[in-house]
Amino acid sequence: MAPPASPTLRSSDSAPASLDTSHVSAHGPQPAETTPPSPMAESPPEDHTDTHAYMVFSVAGKLLYTSYDGEETWAYTQASVMHAMLSLFDEHEALQRISLAHMHITFLQPKPLYVACLSTQATPDAIVQARLERLYAAILSLMSRARLQRLLARAPNLDLQALIGPMKAYLDCVVHDMHASPALALGTVPVRALDASLRDQLAQACLQMEARPPQPLYVLLYDQEALLALAHPKRHAPYASDLALVNALVRVCGDHDTWAPLCLPALAPDGFVYVYASRVGRVRVALVCGDPDGYVACRAWRHALATSACMARVPSALSTPTLTAEAMGLFGLRDVVFSSRRTRQCILSSHIPARRRAWMEHVLCALRGASPRPAPPELQRQPPVPVPLELVIERTEHEAMLGWRTPVFELCISTSPLLASSAIGELANKVVAWIRQNDQRLFATPATF
Repeated sequence: MAPPASPTLRSSDSAPASLDTSHVSAHGPQPAETTPPSPMAESPPEDHTDTHAYMVFSVAGKLLYTSYDGEETWAYTQASVMHAMLSLFDEHEALQRISLAHMHITFLQPKPLYVACLSTQATPDAIVQARLERLYAAILSLMSRARLQRLLARAPNLDLQALIGPMKAYLDCVVHDMHASPALALGTVPVRALDASLRDQLAQACLQMEARPPQPLYVLLYDQEALLALAHPKRHAPYASDLALVNALVRVCGDHDTWAPLCLPALAPDGFVYVYASRVGRVRVALVCGDPDGYVACRAWRHALATSACMARVPSALSTPTLTAEAMGLFGLRDVVFSSRRTRQCILSSHIPARRRAWMEHVLCALRGASPRPAPPELQRQPPVPVPLELVIERTEHEAMLGWRTPVFELCISTSPLLASSAIGELANKVVAWIRQNDQRLFATPATF
């Protein structure tokens, strides 16, 4: 017997994508729609620190980092117990997960380190693995893979916490960002909506400075964690994971001019670049270059940027609110997450509640064919469309969530639970059309040199 027809999805680079909902009715075939064991139903705490703890320790059992802010003895005890369990397996086996009644422990084992997540909240495996990989990348960014391997090969019992030192705040910022935004689940860079002409002027101003230091790699302007403008070499587009690490470093540096070596694991895991971080009014500035003696030139570049005409327009431009459902003027819409798979950039509604962010991550995993873990047996059923899915709708009594994935974009919208499936599909079409109409204002076109 042939499977029931699924909603038709169309997308195009030249025209807005269209979701065909004409045959989605009360009596016709429906998209993959469930009442999931979602984070919304479980009502987890708003603060991720109550539900997740991250630990990094060496193959010798030496604790390198923990995100747990409570009693130190607890963290050392947990690290020792996990190290003992991992030691029971040889090099041809790997312990990936331990699931208990009220605790899930997931491991990443990039020797010579172990990275672990202890969580009281059910989270898709793909999301947990992405978070562990991001934390491992942050560790490498401080000492590089080659240096880490040399140190532990020479002295397996070396106390690596002393090497981290004051940069623990940087690792804490990376962990916070992993939970504060769906950008990690999307594998993209969040972008701040900005007038297109002003964004272009900012990017060009970054390029036309006579004082620009030698060997520049990236020029980045941020409003908090959201990207404002970007410039990079013509033949080298930056990796989203590397930009997330640079952004965390810039924010940890505060208002002071900072010059710091940083390893970018996706670009070159065995080497270092140099990051100049500063602030011009509300805008956070980062210049990444390969010159270890480029600090003076970077300061001169920052001064020239601060006195440029376009920077004077930025405060008023940033005073307007970021992307909101109200600004889009679409009835029934609550929050939007949209990712461009071509540019690897995303736009997010401002102030998405933590429960809703977690649910969006579940929906994104469902679209990619990964099921949330663990799910009650009565809810483990095959959706009526093949996986990975193109469209999924999930509901609770308080809210409905639509996820839509095409070769061009990924979209999650949160709506009123009172809307029918066909109405939610029409709302998704309107969201995509609105985003396409405002494409130049919402996304950052990089300047190249």
